[in-house]
Amino acid sequence: MGTRKVDKAPVFAGVIDTPRGHDLLNAKPFVAGLARFITHCQTPMTIAVQGDWGTGKTNTMLLVESELAPHAHFRLSDPPEEKPDAVRGEPIYTIRFNTWQYSQFDMGEKLVGSMLENLGAHLLLANSASKSAKRAEFLKSVAPIASATGIGLLRAGLTAAGGSALGGVLDEVTRAFHSAHSADGADAAATLVNVREKFAAAVDELVSAAPGVDHTPKGRVVVFIDDLDRLEPRKAVELMEALKLFLDVPHCVFVLAIDFEVVKRGVMQKYDLTDKGDEAKARAFFDKIIQVPFQLPVSAYRVDEFIETLIAQIGIELRGAEEKRVFGQLVAASVGSNPRSIKRLINTFSLLRMIADISKSDTGDHSVGDLQLFAVLCLQTAYPDAYAAIVDTEAIEDHELVQSYIMPDEEGGGTGEISAEDAQRNEAEYAGLGIERGATRFAALGKVIGDQFLVGGAFDRATFTAAMTQAMTTSSGGSSSQPQTGTRGKKYGAAARRAHMEQRGWRALDAALHGPEEFVRVLETYSDDIRVGASSSSPQDWVIESNGRRIGMVVIRQRFFHVTFEPRWANEPHPGYWLDKLREKFQDLDHSRINSNDNKWFSVGQIRPEETDLRRRLAEFWLDIARSRLVMQA
Repeated sequence: MGTRKVDKAPVFAGVIDTPRGHDLLNAKPFVAGLARFITHCQTPMTIAVQGDWGTGKTNTMLLVESELAPHAHFRLSDPPEEKPDAVRGEPIYTIRFNTWQYSQFDMGEKLVGSMLENLGAHLLLANSASKSAKRAEFLKSVAPIASATGIGLLRAGLTAAGGSALGGVLDEVTRAFHSAHSADGADAAATLVNVREKFAAAVDELVSAAPGVDHTPKGRVVVFIDDLDRLEPRKAVELMEALKLFLDVPHCVFVLAIDFEVVKRGVMQKYDLTDKGDEAKARAFFDKIIQVPFQLPVSAYRVDEFIETLIAQIGIELRGAEEKRVFGQLVAASVGSNPRSIKRLINTFSLLRMIADISKSDTGDHSVGDLQLFAVLCLQTAYPDAYAAIVDTEAIEDHELVQSYIMPDEEGGGTGEISAEDAQRNEAEYAGLGIERGATRFAALGKVIGDQFLVGGAFDRATFTAAMTQAMTTSSGGSSSQPQTGTRGKKYGAAARRAHMEQRGWRALDAALHGPEEFVRVLETYSDDIRVGASSSSPQDWVIESNGRRIGMVVIRQRFFHVTFEPRWANEPHPGYWLDKLREKFQDLDHSRINSNDNKWFSVGQIRPEETDLRRRLAEFWLDIARSRLVMQA
């Protein structure tokens, strides 16, 4: 199938992933409904905008805020809007706070204080000509729980947004901050209660009277709190607990971007729960704080139109319904309907096309078409381990996966249907390549890919091999000196790892695996981004991977095991930072059991089956390191 470049509009290399408040997924009915509910619901009210990573929580909140415009709405942040002289109906004031931006400054427990500082300052920006004494008092009351960093960030942000007139009040807050933090014996609970009372009075002062219209009914303040699920889950839960005191203030609607899965992990971490059956406790916590859950309607997204728009932005116009259908099939079978994942896929495709165009101009080889290249990229994205295994063979088209799932029957391949005996034989091997049991999804994707290489009814093996080779540029698998995604032959899952270990011939295999598997279980319970695979060549050496990249090892011995940390990939403030943190956290551990190599790695050795608490604490510490990287990459 052919494609052609678009000459009508500017062509860009890739598409950006910054939320713009544009509805490209036909979610308007859901957004408009949520905005209408926010406008007319009783207060106080707390709403959770829920969805997986990349499904559009921030964009949805921006769209909801814009939908409030017909309802006498004006924005107090990012940047503040000009206030009208008169307001008809109930005024709606909106404020946005991004927890992620403040968490980057390692402010920890000060996030609540920073959020309240922001609320206070932006409340003062509204109706500055009217009475504002209570709003000023609220802002100053936050000083005991504020942070110097937060005040500095707030001052800089307000100045950039044209709110420098608040400098005098912020000076008073700064003085109050230094006074409060130099005093001893402050009662944190009493301070929070006082701040809450001041906050309620400040909100009531703002919404009670609109400028120029004394009889205007009371309005409401809508606070959008974004990126809670980018925090470490335990921190997100602690922040929600602290916020609980402020969520029941009249005339307030809080809208939190938080997914239940993050809350579940955070509750399990904070309260030392390791049993996945404890989900009910996390649900109870969630329901106490959230009154209305709003799940993003991902299944209703018009992904086909979204794909077409993104494809056009990188200079390709899809020609005809069939070509649009195939692109949609490939996306659905690889990354699904997650908007961020689709953007990443299109960006990678844009890069590969540019590399391919340069290669074609140098060699004159125009054999691989855009759709063919996109097809193998979808294979690489959805199944990086399988892709790495295929391209790592001498004859790519002869690999079993290609023969069984991509080539059509008449080419000596298969339909994707295999016998029960073959399925059982291949199950462990395919699991090691990230292919689900039965390979149903893999077979569906393979069929669509194979169809793109049919020329005159025959499978074009040479073009398929060329396309697979071209896509290696964006692969994180294959041969490299760096830690890899999907080293061929690793076995994932407790059953597969045990079966792989049986070749060692250890008598007490179950006893030897008990401690390591318990350690791995804690890791995998707390994080869906982590997998642990046993190496083919050395089944007692288990590789810990984060999104496919090696970040540590579990080394098994018959009576104990070692855990190796590789923090070179993490957000390490200075050499030896994590090693110092380890020694600080485990002062009760004999430090002769801690080994290191020039800060490239460090390990804790000889962890025995009875050291249950040590296993758990090590897993939690290790996850803290992993999250420092995962958060930075999000």
